[in-house]
Amino acid sequence: IAASKTGDDARLSPVDMEILAIAIDVKGMILTDDYSIQNLAKVLGLEYKSIGTKGIKEIFTWKYRCRGCGRIFNENMDDCPICGSALRSIRSKHI
Repeated sequence: IAASKTGDDARLSPVDMEILAIAIDVKGMILTDDYSIQNLAKVLGLEYKSIGTKGIKEIFTWKYRCRGCGRIFNENMDDCPICGSALRSIRSKHI
């Protein structure tokens, strides 16, 4: 549910979600350079540490912009329902 609120659900793999679930269960620290994992970990109040990058400073939400017509959507879809072009994720705002 938290991943869908930030828009990270489309950016995280099943393995990424498993890592977050395990961290919740064992109250462990996540070591990752993946910004989407860090973003959701911060939302969930989990400890994380970046290894080779600076890591995130703010929590971001994501929206999706059509590559063809430029319309913006809150949820990721395979294709734009207006023109049929692919969507790409864009940072929307920080929380």
